This record gives sequence, structure tokens and C-alpha cells, in this order.
Amino acid sequence: MLQPLLLVIENEGCLSWNLIDDTGVYNDPDNLEGYGAPNLASSAVTSATFLVLPFGYTTGFLFTFTIVTNVITAATVTMSDGTVVDILASLTSTVFPFTKEDPFVIIGEWLGYGVDSTIKSSAYYFEYNVSDGTTVYTDSQDQLIVCETCCCVTNMEADLDARDCECKDASIEKAARAQIWLDSAIWAMEDGDVDKSQANLTLAQDLCGNKCTNC
Repeated sequence: MLQPLLLVIENEGCLSWNLIDDTGVYNDPDNLEGYGAPNLASSAVTSATFLVLPFGYTTGFLFTFTIVTNVITAATVTMSDGTVVDILASLTSTVFPFTKEDPFVIIGEWLGYGVDSTIKSSAYYFEYNVSDGTTVYTDSQDQLIVCETCCCVTNMEADLDARDCECKDASIEKAARAQIWLDSAIWAMEDGDVDKSQANLTLAQDLCGNKCTNC
């Protein structure tokens, strides 16, 4: 039996994510494994929610969708302060379910980061629910988002200059340490240690400082 999976993929430039519903929860006549119970019919799904909870937050950002026969007819995000924003007109696609071809594209503005802003690197908790009015399917996971910090560390390395006789060794050490802490944060999340992952990511961010302006 295959494991249901919710995919949150960072896009180039760190300005958006793709949410892909790869849970296998829907009826699929070609699926010989038969995974994804309760095996909803995607055309019968009437509502879906997607919660984004950044590390350290007690209240996250809740995306709510109304769906009619595989078409999203209403979409809002409830911000962490309780403000509700209608985002239907801003969706890149109203097709449901969210697939690799038609993902739900999440922008930083919807997570309180400002217009055209990068989405901050952090540990996040994600929870996804779909319902046909009778059955509810839930999938959740912790994930480390690293795009902005990865860009930051890459720019540190790009800034290294062998002609800088006074500072080159210190710069190399700082860049190397930042990369090591970033890698360690990723490994900690893979081991399921969210607190350690966030702590190590913060160290990488502190070392690279303001190097993300050229993403």
C-alpha cells in the first residue's frame, strides 16, 4: 500500500509554492494498488481546506475552497489575525484536484509577507482536508522551507573573492558554516526533529545575513 502524500514545492525565485494533491485519495480505475482510502470521487468533493502554520505561530493561514464538479467556485484565505481575503480571482487555475499540471499556487502576500515578497524560510506545518459532505480525508506533515536561505548561502559563496587577502579566509569559513547548518537543518527535518531543524536553519540565516536580494 502506497503512502498518501501532500506535496508543497518551492518555486524558483522563492516567491511562491505549488500545492499538489498527490494523496491518491480519489477513485482511479488504473490504480491497481487500491491505496488512498476512503477513495473519494474527485467530482463529488464539495470543499477543501489547506492550513499553513509557520514555526512558532499558534494561529496559521487557512485556505478554504468551495468546489462544484471539479471546479473551484470560491476561495479565501483567513490570515493569522483573522482577516478573510477573497483570492478566487488570483488563482492561476480553478481546476480541482490540485495536480502537477494545475497546482494551487501560493504567494507570499497570502502568508502575510507583503506584495511580491519572498516566502520566508522556516519549518512549517501543513494540513490538508477534502470532503464530499459525508467523508473527510486529512493529510498533514511538517516540512522545512529553505528556498530563501538557500539563495542567501549561494550568494555568500558567489561573493567570495580570492583577491581579498584580508578577509577571504573568514569569508570562506562563514559561507561553509552557513551551508553546513542549512544541510543539518534539512537532515533534522528528515529525521522528524522540527525544533532542531528550525534552530539549525536560524543559525544558517544568521550567518548569511542579507544576501537574498539578488534571487
